[in-house]
Amino acid sequence: MDTAEAYGNAQEVIGAYHQAFPLQRFEVITKLSFENLKKGNSLLDLVKGDMKQMLVSGLFGYMAHNYNDLHYFEKDLQLLSDLGSEGLIQRLGVSVYTNEEAEAALENEWIDFIQLPFNMFDNINQRGSIFVMAKSKGVDIHTRSVFLQGLFFKDPDDLPQKLTPLRKHLLHIRRVAADSKISLEELALQYVYTNPAISKVLIGVDNIEQLAQNLKAISRTASQELFDIINRIMVEETELLNPANW
Repeated sequence: MDTAEAYGNAQEVIGAYHQAFPLQRFEVITKLSFENLKKGNSLLDLVKGDMKQMLVSGLFGYMAHNYNDLHYFEKDLQLLSDLGSEGLIQRLGVSVYTNEEAEAALENEWIDFIQLPFNMFDNINQRGSIFVMAKSKGVDIHTRSVFLQGLFFKDPDDLPQKLTPLRKHLLHIRRVAADSKISLEELALQYVYTNPAISKVLIGVDNIEQLAQNLKAISRTASQELFDIINRIMVEETELLNPANW
């Protein structure tokens, strides 16, 4: 379960679930909120407050919400180490957006995992070097943006002007999926889920039906030849791989 202090009442919702179903507890990863630190809270207060709010005895992971927030961890490394020794935090990580941020984060020997975008466009051509570097340092990779904010399901002929350079790639993956008799959802999920370099795949769902559909999508396994086709996609307009630029 991936959440964050900054995600509205998300942690309260998780706590309410754990209260209602005490024998069905999630392993939780949450993220530091710089805004909460600005309010005068200490890192220790935030971590313990998160656990209390979500009714968990410890966190599977605690992350800097972005690369720029990593220095707050560095100031409190001893505290975080002590919390780890006490079993309150199992792993430390950071959410990154670019390869440059990932490379810099991987230079921190205390980082256990990084979370970054990875999908059929933001693919092995874009991220392969980071996967290799992370493996060499024993750092886990968690990925997000599997569907590229839903772009894969957009009509290629109805794209905003700014995104028209991606039209040819959208048409390409549609043809690949159709020729292989596989849905775009299955292709997108399986491409990420079956990559052995990835430890965790983060997906968002709106309801139980959608979750069941996603689980069904990964129950099949596409061929490596199909993944090789996806690996050959090269998006040159890399700025369009970040939805913040749309």
